[in-house]
Amino acid sequence: PLPRAVRRCERITYAKPGAGFMDPDLFPNSWGAVSRDLSRSNDQKMGEERLRRFFADLPRASWARDGADVTVMALSSLWQTAKRLARPACETFLECGAGAALCALLRLQTDHSWLWNDQNYFVPYYSASVLGSLVRPGLPRSVTQSLLDDGVVDVLVPMVR
Repeated sequence: PLPRAVRRCERITYAKPGAGFMDPDLFPNSWGAVSRDLSRSNDQKMGEERLRRFFADLPRASWARDGADVTVMALSSLWQTAKRLARPACETFLECGAGAALCALLRLQTDHSWLWNDQNYFVPYYSASVLGSLVRPGLPRSVTQSLLDDGVVDVLVPMVR
């Protein structure tokens, strides 16, 4: 089964007044729904598939009416989860596409019209923080190579300058 830290992800229930904003039942691919499904399932294949779908949709935020706020809240919740993960769980997240999704979000910071829309200015901060929490010493060479192929270095170096 998936590592215990991944299965015990907390359910996120952020809501704006009058809207079930991160309600897992309204947004089936929100982090709240994914973490709920991971905590209920012992099937590793199903859990990895849910993570892959979540990370594939994250840069587009196609599962939300107001993508900016949902993306920020999903990244914030994902960061809180990633900080508590053990190394095997970090590998699972990275193998399921977290690196590619976070790099895609970091590339959006060059688009100033997108960056200053709603709460998008928080997205690069949270994306870099999640990457920093997931990338740990001792990752397998295949995972490290996939991160390099996703362009992690090319995206993060300009942020440091």
